[in-house]
Amino acid sequence: MKLLIDGRPVRSPLSGSAVFVVNLARAMSKFDVETSIFFQSDRNRNQEIKNLSDLKQIVSHANKTYENLLAEYGFNCKALKSFKELVAHETYFARMPIKAAKKIATIHDVIPLDYPKWFSWRNSHYARKNFYRQMSECDHVVFSSNFTLDRALSYCDEAPKSSVIQLAVSENIQNSFDSYGKEKNLPPKFSHLDQYILMVGNVEPRKNIPIVAEAIGILNNRLNLNLNLVIAGKENFKSQEILVESSRKLGKDPICLGFISEDEKIALYQNTACHVYASKYEGFGIPPVEGLLIGAPTVVAQNTSLLEITPSPEMGFQTDDCLDLVNALERNLFRSPFLDKSIDMNFLKKHFSWTRVADEYYQIYKSL
Repeated sequence: MKLLIDGRPVRSPLSGSAVFVVNLARAMSKFDVETSIFFQSDRNRNQEIKNLSDLKQIVSHANKTYENLLAEYGFNCKALKSFKELVAHETYFARMPIKAAKKIATIHDVIPLDYPKWFSWRNSHYARKNFYRQMSECDHVVFSSNFTLDRALSYCDEAPKSSVIQLAVSENIQNSFDSYGKEKNLPPKFSHLDQYILMVGNVEPRKNIPIVAEAIGILNNRLNLNLNLVIAGKENFKSQEILVESSRKLGKDPICLGFISEDEKIALYQNTACHVYASKYEGFGIPPVEGLLIGAPTVVAQNTSLLEITPSPEMGFQTDDCLDLVNALERNLFRSPFLDKSIDMNFLKKHFSWTRVADEYYQIYKSL
């Protein structure tokens, strides 16, 4: 079997879609599948693909913006014109510039359809266009959660054959299983951090940062603490407005770290007083799973797909209820989920592995 995976999301820093592409391709190596990834070097500006030399690559060197625009209107890129694949796998809302015998798509969320105001006009337009194309043209569509499947079906009268395959965490996270509190020293660049509440994700309206800042301020007063709010993520849409509001509610500035490496992220999980995932909408939500497997105290907003990955009601809070979040923080502060005997952590480790994900995708590839 020959498989081509769309790796155009791969560029520095690696986004969630890019991480999915790389991990899936590596996990498929155990099967009788000849897997290639389509990368764009963008006239050699994309240096990230040099770090992925272990993967079989088909590389296009054209300007990515121009090439992607042509692909949206059905024109093959030069790198793929003579490359006939049995199965082409589209991994996000974009047209793969190749004619394949069979086509599969993975849809991680339908946020651009549910909340187009959170995106630029161009991104929203092409996401909607490609969503309907994938739902009508693909031989199989895979969703990352039952919630995303239900939302997608609400937009379509008819749907292709579909499956739900939850995502997985990286091997580095797997190797850090149950390591919370066992690595006491943060990297030197984080030595200035005292006790902190951690948020992993970009600074944007969907991530609900101001309510976390307000809750930490209340908790600090209630318990006579001085917890900081540490955000591991880039400053995106309306970030300055969000950070100003958060500073006012917290009583001091949040500490925004920007993009960090995976090793740095793991160290932050291992030493946090609590990890909070307060997002208003997620198609899946990898950070809560990462925190859980490491053993970091974890609190998760109870909405959308996050309901599917919260293993205990003790970890949940109502999304827009600040006092409910304060109480959830107090319940879980410094308390590893490994202490909750109602949670089968070994099952979660096995379930959120790329071995399981690859097995499920392989069955779909074989059925096409």
